[in-house]
Amino acid sequence: MRAAASSFRTVFALLITIALATPAVSRAVKSIEVDEDGTPDLIVDQALLHHHWIVRIEDFVATDCSVQEGEIQPGEHKIVRF
Repeated sequence: MRAAASSFRTVFALLITIALATPAVSRAVKSIEVDEDGTPDLIVDQALLHHHWIVRIEDFVATDCSVQEGEIQPGEHKIVRF
């Protein structure tokens, strides 16, 4: 009888712990909306971006991937990196 009571207490304590932890976990996870129409889902963190961006002049040669893929023309360009 004591073994059954001890098992019951263990299971009951485990269930209470899970019940108390579940709301904390659900609050910690942000809800993310899924974009189903194919538009970009870029999210900009302005506070992070404010401290982690740089503007510089870069020279792109004809063999660079960006030039080969038609994204930019060869030569010097002012680039913002973040």
